[in-house]
Amino acid sequence: MTYGDISEKMPPFWLDNLCGEYERLLLSPGDALFHQGDLPDRAYVIDEGWVSISRTDAEGNEMVIANLSRGALFGELSVLDEGP
Repeated sequence: MTYGDISEKMPPFWLDNLCGEYERLLLSPGDALFHQGDLPDRAYVIDEGWVSISRTDAEGNEMVIANLSRGALFGELSVLDEGP
């Protein structure tokens, strides 16, 4: 299995210990990987492009928490603590 140049950006700890299975996803603008409140099942690394992380407040307003780009790891905390 090859990981492309993403393996050069990621610390070996993440690649060796937390990522038992790799799958490359191609997303279009507006696609969602997961939604607020979903149970965790994956961690993600950005190979190309960028991802916005957002949440909706009590009034229904979307708030962008972060804009992540190449090499960023996200979603892993929810996988580790088994929370939404």
